[in-house]
Amino acid sequence: MFRQPSSGRPPNSFARLREAMQTVVEDGDATKRRYEGLSNGEMDDRDAPGWGKVLRAIDEVQHCSGLTSIAVTKILHRKRPQLVPINDSLLRDFYGVKHAGYSAFFREVHRDLNESREQLDKWVLP
Repeated sequence: MFRQPSSGRPPNSFARLREAMQTVVEDGDATKRRYEGLSNGEMDDRDAPGWGKVLRAIDEVQHCSGLTSIAVTKILHRKRPQLVPINDSLLRDFYGVKHAGYSAFFREVHRDLNESREQLDKWVLP
């Protein structure tokens, strides 16, 4: 899944990241949960069903040179689009959290989805 960097970084950090991401993909709770359905208390809870494993994967990427939470969310979003929002610089800028941590970004997206649910449903539903 990932190439090993030539920076001399121990391969264990990449193996731990791959394992953490795989647990998200294989987790039954992650297949059932929707991001906007998470409670505010679950946003930072690494024990929250499904979502907690996403946070753990993002924690693991902090030890991998050359990768960020942006890469992790883009990969996991493809596998669990209902649970993992894409985190990228354009969205972070849109939400006014460009230089804040990923937690601030996730909270803003969560707030926006929940506050805008009625309008979003009108656009999506026939």
